[in-house]
Amino acid sequence: MNDIKPILLNTKLFHNVLPEELDILINNQDMALSHFKKNNFIIYAGEKINSIGIVISGHILVTKENVLGERIIMSVLGKGSLFGEIGAFSDREEWPATVIAQDDVSICFINKSVFFAGCVKNCRSHQKIIFNMLNIISNKAMMLNRKVEYLSYKSVRSKIAAFLMDEYKKTKSFTLCLSINRNELAEFLNITRPSLSRELGNMKLDGLIDYHKSTIKIIDLEALSQL
Repeated sequence: MNDIKPILLNTKLFHNVLPEELDILINNQDMALSHFKKNNFIIYAGEKINSIGIVISGHILVTKENVLGERIIMSVLGKGSLFGEIGAFSDREEWPATVIAQDDVSICFINKSVFFAGCVKNCRSHQKIIFNMLNIISNKAMMLNRKVEYLSYKSVRSKIAAFLMDEYKKTKSFTLCLSINRNELAEFLNITRPSLSRELGNMKLDGLIDYHKSTIKIIDLEALSQL
C-alpha cells in the first residue's frame, strides 16, 4: 500500500495531511486496493456500503437508470477522485449509483469507520479529513445541482453550450479535451447520440465551435455564453 500513499496525499480528502499523519489515520486493515478491467461493473446501485472509493488510476463512470431503464451518466471521475461518500454517510447506507470502469482502473477502498472511529486526542489529522470531507460533499451537492440544470434546458444546443462553458471555466482553455466519448456525452446530457452529433455539426457551421474526435475548440465564446 505504500506505493499509493503519494497519490492519496494529493487527493482532496487528504489535503494538508502529512505523510506521517496518513500512516496514523489509515492502516492496511482500513484500505483495500482493487483492480477492474474496462467496462467491468465496480459497484451496483443498492449494494450495501461500508467504504468510500478513491480512483488510483484510470477513469470510472458513475451512472443511474431512469424509469425507462435508460442509463444516465452522472459523472466521469479520474485519478484522485472520490466516490461513494454520499451513500457512506446516509441513513440508508447503500450505494446510490452504479459505478463502471471506463478503462482499466485501480480503486482504493477506505473503510468508513476511519471517519467514525474518532480520536481520543481530537488530533488535527482527524479534523483535517473531516473538514475535507465536508468540503467534498458540499462541492458534490453543487455539481449535482448543476447536473439538474443541464437537464432543465429545453434545447439540445443549450445543454451542449452549458456543458462547454462549464468545461471552459474549469480549464480556462478554448480547446477542450473531453474525457468522455460522444455516446457518453449524450448520456450525460440525457439526449440521443444522433441529436448530439447533429447539433454539434450545426454549431460548427454557425461558427461557434470546431471539433475533431473528443477535442472541441470554442470559436465564439461570447455567443456560446448567450445560449
